[in-house]
Amino acid sequence: MDLKRNEIAVRKVYEPLIKSKRLTTFFRPLNRIFPNYRGYKEGETVKIKIIEVVGSDIHNIPPKFSKEEFPAKIISIKIKKFNDLTEEDDFNGSSPDVTDKESLAYHLGLIYNTSMEKIEQSEITRIEVKYL
Repeated sequence: MDLKRNEIAVRKVYEPLIKSKRLTTFFRPLNRIFPNYRGYKEGETVKIKIIEVVGSDIHNIPPKFSKEEFPAKIISIKIKKFNDLTEEDDFNGSSPDVTDKESLAYHLGLIYNTSMEKIEQSEITRIEVKYL
C-alpha cells in the first residue's frame, strides 16, 4: 500500500474510535520515522483514513478508503524494541484489542501477515496523535 507520507490508514472496525477521537496511539512494525519506509515526522499533520476494502501489499492491490479523513498532529514517535514496551507507558490510547505486548504481536501479525515471533523480535514504532 502506497500511502502519501501524511496519511495513516486504519481498519474499518476502528472507525468509531477515530470519530470519537479516542484512538490516539498507533503501532507499526519496524522504524517508521521519516525518511524510513512509510515514515512519519513528529509534529507533522496527518490525515487518518479509514480502509473500506482491504488491499494486499504482497499482491500489489491498493486498499479502498472512505471519503472522510480525520486530521491529527503527531505529538510523539517512539521506536522501541518489542520487549521494552510496557503496559503502563505504551498502550494508553490504543485500541481495545491492543492492550499489552501479546495482543500487539497478534494484531500486527494479522495485519502484516507475519509471525508473532518475527514481530516480537523487531523494533516497534509507537505513534501518538492529537486530533485537530
